Amino acid sequence: MVVDACHTAEPPLIDVDGSPEHHAACIRTGEIAATASEGAEAAAEIFGAEVVEEPEIAKVPREQRKTVLELDHLVKEYAVNKGVVFKRRVGTVHAVAGISFDIREGETLGLVGESGCGKTTTLMEILGLERPMSGEISVLGTNVSSLDSKRRKEIRRDMSVVFQDPMASLDPRLTINDVIAEPMQVHGYGKDEINRRVPELMRLVGLRPEQLSRYPGEFSGGQRQRIGIARALALEPKLVVLDEPVSALDVSIQAGVINLLEELKSKLGLAYLFVAHDLSVVRHIADRVAVMYLGKIVEIGEVDSVFDAPRHPYTQALLSAIPIPDPVKERQRERILLTGDLPSPANPPSGCRFRTRCFLHASLPPEKQRTCIELEPPREAQAADHEAACHFAQIRQVL
Repeated sequence: MVVDACHTAEPPLIDVDGSPEHHAACIRTGEIAATASEGAEAAAEIFGAEVVEEPEIAKVPREQRKTVLELDHLVKEYAVNKGVVFKRRVGTVHAVAGISFDIREGETLGLVGESGCGKTTTLMEILGLERPMSGEISVLGTNVSSLDSKRRKEIRRDMSVVFQDPMASLDPRLTINDVIAEPMQVHGYGKDEINRRVPELMRLVGLRPEQLSRYPGEFSGGQRQRIGIARALALEPKLVVLDEPVSALDVSIQAGVINLLEELKSKLGLAYLFVAHDLSVVRHIADRVAVMYLGKIVEIGEVDSVFDAPRHPYTQALLSAIPIPDPVKERQRERILLTGDLPSPANPPSGCRFRTRCFLHASLPPEKQRTCIELEPPREAQAADHEAACHFAQIRQVL
């Protein structure tokens, strides 16, 4: 934003739009403020940025798009064994307890929830492309239970992953060139094609091709995550699984990586499964959001509908913890604090799994509390593209 006039004198603190309560010390404040009403092209000219057009697939109604990933009542359990020489099964960890959702072309689904709720187990089941314990997983219209080794390798080209820790996911002994080229070598790309594609991928994620001879340890955390994204895009996938890709980064670096992911989604027509703890990030990048608790999806739907009118008490509690950058509103709004710890997935509560920490359950009369204790709530429609699993679901304003 700097111009020659910025070098001559310190700008005074002036009113913004004539408001006596809003001031800024910048000679281009008026131009910046004008971009809000003049549209994306004016903003791009002011900020020296590129206008990323909305992809064509975004204009197609969701129900008319192809399904790139579908889970139908997926179950994953682990045995709890006791003994050293003679092991015996003494229990079962119900990590994923029958979840269902789908992701369409050009769409981002945010999967959120506390640590231990089953998010990573769900990802591992999807990425494994193996027959699930129970339920079905379909990738690009193909049930993974019916895949042979050849078809499984073909589908891996259309599905990639970006991990949470960029340092742990990159081999420190390989140069960046080798890191990005490796998946293409595995899938039989020619040397000339690899040499052309690797520099192109570096530029695509905002890095310089001259850095290809360096090693991962020579880059910052944000740069390493960009390298991980470049590697994930090497085979031109249709679905990218993102396992908390910005949780290990500083806030300013997070913004750069999130903006990069949005830009790539628009340019390449990608679909994302985005796992995160930070609900502010999820609202920014996701089209739909699924809230997971103790192996179950308790609320799912279009992101604005879920954030503006959450129906499940657990979702309401999560949203109430999001900080608001307005000190007056932050002090005045209601905070919902959950009591107790997350129950053990080896011994989940009967009926509604959230009832042991639910503020709504605690306020109900005994006869309604019995419903929560005895019956598992089904996932029912609350609005268009919005479902919640709660016997007494109701809207509660939390933001």
